[in-house]
Amino acid sequence: MGTLGVLGLELVQMDTPPTTAYLQIYTDKRCKANCQFCAQASGSSADLAHIARGMYIPHDLEAVVMRLKMAYDRGYLARACIQTALYDTWWEDTVHLIKRIREESGIPVSLSVFPLSNEHLEILMSLGVNEIVIPLDACTSELFDKIKGKSTGGPYSWENHMDGIKRASRIFQKWELIS
Repeated sequence: MGTLGVLGLELVQMDTPPTTAYLQIYTDKRCKANCQFCAQASGSSADLAHIARGMYIPHDLEAVVMRLKMAYDRGYLARACIQTALYDTWWEDTVHLIKRIREESGIPVSLSVFPLSNEHLEILMSLGVNEIVIPLDACTSELFDKIKGKSTGGPYSWENHMDGIKRASRIFQKWELIS
């Protein structure tokens, strides 16, 4: 809601507007993961306009992209963070959104995502993604398993997430040294 308020797409009263635009690609499909805190989870019956505790109200892509450019150019926003979910066309939809943002704006883009292959990480960098976030959502492997791991019926494991964080860190650090 804060992002929509800054973009002027919803009337939102805020004491302190966010400087990061949080974007979630809307799909009518549930995420294949089953993170226990997420409204998008495969086992959730919550409204799909929610994710965790936040509301993600669907809006027209072109309006969001144009308003994002204006808000960044005017100094209202410092970056955009795209939140992903695991569904059949997540990759194509994410790449499309990144490309549309990049066609219009130089706003720094981060992507909050599950562990990806090195090839996917390289593609994201070439598209202009500045940062990758791979959320653990837990501080131990045991808690991770209870919250979003195998015991929830989801596809994630602590080991894969830790490996994904290490690989993404190496790849994005290398990219920063080159560019």
